[in-house]
Amino acid sequence: MRYLAITVLAALLTACTAPYGSDSIWFNGYKDQRLSEDRYMISTETSALIDINRANQFNLRRAAEVTIQSGYTHFAIIDEDKNETVTQRTVPGTVVSNTYGSAYGYGTGAQYGSVYNYSGSAYGSSNTSTTYTPPRTVTRKKSNPTITIIMLRNPKEQAPNIFIARDVLMYTKDL
Repeated sequence: MRYLAITVLAALLTACTAPYGSDSIWFNGYKDQRLSEDRYMISTETSALIDINRANQFNLRRAAEVTIQSGYTHFAIIDEDKNETVTQRTVPGTVVSNTYGSAYGYGTGAQYGSVYNYSGSAYGSSNTSTTYTPPRTVTRKKSNPTITIIMLRNPKEQAPNIFIARDVLMYTKDL
């Protein structure tokens, strides 16, 4: 039983970050599209489990993979777009009131011939409590960072924007 509890706990903790992989119905991953012989467009949508930095790492790793799979050694990012959207939603406020009360009364009555005589009194009390929750606005920021790459074979010069695909794979192996 203890072993089962530890296994379940480990699985839950591992599930707190999205694994690297292609987009699926289970989690957001990378998407890629071949634009030409030596160009790809790669994107990763952010989510609760993938922040913008992790999405950029996914994009770089996928760029290195498609570069090597296509028979190239290097790639350069020729276009980059954050594709950020911000949505706002207002959650309405609420008012909740609870009233509690009690009443007590007593009286006496008598008949004198055809005359009825009644006397009595009654009293009561009540208590009302009200809770007000104001409306609030929820802001959600979502990004879909996209890069477009050009793949190269052993470029003559090593410019700052040219990546060595094998090095990128090595540095991003723990995604």
